[in-house]
Amino acid sequence: MNPLRPGLWLRLLVSAALIALLLWRVDEEQALQTFRDADYAYLALALPVYSLSKLVDAYRWRLMLRRVGRPPLGGLFGTYLLANMANNFFPVRVGDILRVQVPARRYGLARAGLTATVFDLPQALEVGRETIAAEGMGDRVSIREGDFWRDGLGAGYDVALLFNIIHAHSPDRNADLLSRVSGAVNPGGLIAVLDQLPGRVSGQAAKALARLQGLNYFNDLDARTYDFDQIAGWMAKAGIGRPRRILLRRMPGFGVVLGIRTAAGLANTWGGGP
Repeated sequence: MNPLRPGLWLRLLVSAALIALLLWRVDEEQALQTFRDADYAYLALALPVYSLSKLVDAYRWRLMLRRVGRPPLGGLFGTYLLANMANNFFPVRVGDILRVQVPARRYGLARAGLTATVFDLPQALEVGRETIAAEGMGDRVSIREGDFWRDGLGAGYDVALLFNIIHAHSPDRNADLLSRVSGAVNPGGLIAVLDQLPGRVSGQAAKALARLQGLNYFNDLDARTYDFDQIAGWMAKAGIGRPRRILLRRMPGFGVVLGIRTAAGLANTWGGGP
């Protein structure tokens, strides 16, 4: 009999560790009671629907990867399920790391094929140019000078990041801005808004810090903070669906609101242009 290969031993050890972690975190008696009380007729209907939704997510993911390769849908579907499980059991969203690393190694996807464009006013981009040059990223990160209220944002992006922007503008202006961003992103693309998010902050010190930051915005910048429901409403008007939030534990009071540009998203002339 041939000895087991080291790679197989490693997979067996990882599988055993995951099973042990599952058993450690689950209340066995409560789990057994849940199985006894479950309505398996509904479960039989729910599993195919859940699997189909994840298959659609994997297909959308495959479309987003088309610029760096064409991995098989079945492999991405399995990776997506594994990543979701890892996010449920491990901290700092380890599953999101797996979602990048596993396809890159298994299917030879070049992560260096990813590119980014930084859009800002000319004065702000002076520091950006220095940082890009210092990190040797000039072949992958480009600069686009402009005012996002007047100038085109470009088009064909798969991800758009709006960090620390919305607190400085009124609700109507933020709704307009998200419409412009939606027009610059491909259907199925991701829009991420990072800013202070009032509410759902744990701990009295963290709550006090969040309120103090909101007061500081109002006093120094004539600005304000917006909650998740307000941001999700702007996204809906801009053709950005499936909003969800991620609270940042190391930045109390701050969070990221994520949304997906729908196929019926607003066609925005501000997103075009060279």
